Amino acid sequence: MPFGSRPYLGARTCCGNTRASPARRHPAAGRCEIGRAGVGIETTYPPMAFKVPKSHERAGFNVELVKAIARDLGIAAKWEEMRSC
Repeated sequence: MPFGSRPYLGARTCCGNTRASPARRHPAAGRCEIGRAGVGIETTYPPMAFKVPKSHERAGFNVELVKAIARDLGIAAKWEEMRSC
């Protein structure tokens, strides 16, 4: 396994390198928020992702996974609802 015996998780933010010249920065650099990651989710696939009927809160494996990754990275998840075609 690469990087020794520990698993590796790579994360990339939309902001890119703030020290880079404007021409080299990511196109979304002006629209992102520091400390937040946008997460697209479709909540129609239980048990992976769904909404609790009474509270309309997101729940499921994917939701818990994103929350755990965001907590470990010290950032907040900004949820974006997606719809199936």
